[in-house]
Amino acid sequence: YLKLCNNLLHGTPELFDKAQVILGNLKQRHDLSPDSETMALVIKACSVSDREDHEKVLATATEIFSQLVAQEVTENSALALTDGAYFHMMKCVHNYMGNDDAKKERIEDLFSEACQRGMCSANVLSMFRNSVSDEEYRLTVGKGRLADKWIQNVTSPLAQKVRYTDGSKGGKGKHAQRKGKSTSGWVKKQKVREATIEARRKGKQAKKFYKKV
Repeated sequence: YLKLCNNLLHGTPELFDKAQVILGNLKQRHDLSPDSETMALVIKACSVSDREDHEKVLATATEIFSQLVAQEVTENSALALTDGAYFHMMKCVHNYMGNDDAKKERIEDLFSEACQRGMCSANVLSMFRNSVSDEEYRLTVGKGRLADKWIQNVTSPLAQKVRYTDGSKGGKGKHAQRKGKSTSGWVKKQKVREATIEARRKGKQAKKFYKKV
């Protein structure tokens, strides 16, 4: 039913309210609780609703997404989260977060997490590409074939065959394989990126600490 609502009410303010009612009803039932697919559909509803109360919609999507993350056993697992959940969470950030710097940083973090879980779909890749400069994009994803590790858990039908950093599926002029692509330079770049993000977070924590002191 929620899938139908997303289709029929796409782009309307009512979709957000309808999704909240459906989620609330499921939570109240003892025999049926919302599963990860339902929660992901609610995040989608948040991302495609035309709302003016941006903070409320973003907070709702963030809370639900955090619940999905909490169901994962490791930073690499893919038990509850999907590439669709990552894409629509990134879309929520893009549509509803006001501060441009914070928006860019959050989308970068989500993209990094999606790649780590093997959920770099065409939509996730496109959202990241549209949120950073060409240089930042090139330095992050490189050029050519995507690392196998980045796409191994993609389940969205339209994104399963995407294999290259330009968002294509391959074809004429594409190399079938690039030796060492998924195990050498890609891993090193990802580790550098993760270290940069971690250093940024620690810097913020330090600032908060000194403010309190």
